[in-house]
Amino acid sequence: MSGTTKANRANEYETIFVLRPDVDPDAAEKLQNRLTDIISREKGTLVKVESWGRRKLAYPVAKQRRGVYIYLNYVGQGGLVAELERNLRIADFCLKFLTVKLRDRVDVSTIQIDPEQLKLARIEAATDDDEKESRERSLGLVDPPVEARVKVEEEAPEGDEAAEA
Repeated sequence: MSGTTKANRANEYETIFVLRPDVDPDAAEKLQNRLTDIISREKGTLVKVESWGRRKLAYPVAKQRRGVYIYLNYVGQGGLVAELERNLRIADFCLKFLTVKLRDRVDVSTIQIDPEQLKLARIEAATDDDEKESRERSLGLVDPPVEARVKVEEEAPEGDEAAEA
């Protein structure tokens, strides 16, 4: 095995990180730019970036019930992962992150990169109305929509109507 083929081989990783739901869109963009710079500085290659949007967390994290999910797919060496995770750890608005090694010894020259998949869609600013409504609904302070109440009434057992007569 020659030195040139060994230099063209790297590991493929994916990192998913969760940002606070009230994150400023400019701050999220700044973090994404910092992570992109780290990948290029550590001689890695960014393959794909996706914003999965605001989603409900499986369990509360730092008193947050929702978060903004971001997915990164990249190729590089182990030092790249350590530096990426270090930056995610010190970002105040990053709740959680997880990195998984997908494949060992990937030939970097064979990876197909679509420039459109490297652009992160701008994260929408959180609205207070959405958060307030969901908090009130989770506490049971808001009635369900009219359509849901009508459906429940239609599904009532027939034995209740006979008992009323």
